[in-house]
Amino acid sequence: MKSTRLFMILQLLKEETDFNKTLTIKQIQDILSNYHRLEVDRNTLKRDIATLQAAGIDIVEHKIKNNTSTYYLKPSFTKEEMRMLLDSIASNRFIMDRNKNKLINRLLSLVSQNDRRFFKNTVEVDYCVPKNIDMEYNLSKAYEAIELNRKLSFRLGKYKLDKEIEILDKHYEVIPQKICYCNDRYYLVADYETGETRHFRLDRLIGISMGENHKKKRHIDTKVYRRCFDMFGEEVVVNVKMQISKNLLDSVIEHFGQNIRIQPVLNNKEEFIFYVEVSINRGLVRWILKQGAEVKVLYPVQLREKIETEIQKMLLNYQTPIN
Repeated sequence: MKSTRLFMILQLLKEETDFNKTLTIKQIQDILSNYHRLEVDRNTLKRDIATLQAAGIDIVEHKIKNNTSTYYLKPSFTKEEMRMLLDSIASNRFIMDRNKNKLINRLLSLVSQNDRRFFKNTVEVDYCVPKNIDMEYNLSKAYEAIELNRKLSFRLGKYKLDKEIEILDKHYEVIPQKICYCNDRYYLVADYETGETRHFRLDRLIGISMGENHKKKRHIDTKVYRRCFDMFGEEVVVNVKMQISKNLLDSVIEHFGQNIRIQPVLNNKEEFIFYVEVSINRGLVRWILKQGAEVKVLYPVQLREKIETEIQKMLLNYQTPIN
């Protein structure tokens, strides 16, 4: 009986109290009596609360007038922390809505009913994983294989014109090393037996399964990927110098980090020059082209040539008559 009573008191405090809403012993008595048909005297209630506190339950007591105390259960998370957790789950495009709702409801069970009204609205995004690919299973298996030093085998899926996923014939067997989250996508960093490293989008793996054990686990320095775009292979890392419109300052710092060197352009308040050590690859070229005329590569020559070549290809697309 005591254990049941302790559980009911704990649930009551969790559901009905928070920093802004506390309950006296008399109020707890009334709720237990009116809603749970449980009659408990004041001294027993005080001892039960003390037992819960001694067990590590963070029940806060405030002394008020007439030698009376009020109590509330300190929440596991602040409102700000809970909002960040809920929005992180809601904004994840790889979790199905039904599973999001389960996770969100479990988190909300940790706060009082009074506080739940603050978390009614959450971020809304579209689920981006093809319907015949189980992203959550893929993540689970990939993490498990990395932890257990097991190989992974799978095939790849690719969209067709009818918007259905086509399973490609090639079968892959790799040594998984790490999972990275880059540009709103999960990537598996894996090695072939030859030592060559590949990056696979986890939302494109089909029929994923664990294979035999391996002894080729190695450290992956994720700092390397900060110098890359879109997880494309690192061709060469060099110091790059660009002239950028001041409108792109936020974008540049967000993409390249706060360690880049920035200086103003003499006699030009509308532009600045920045220097960064970065990988010259397809992802960088695409990022530069996306900025249009607001960015100009000053150095190195090989990056300028890549940009010029891509621009010429783009021009050809618009110089050819439309049939």
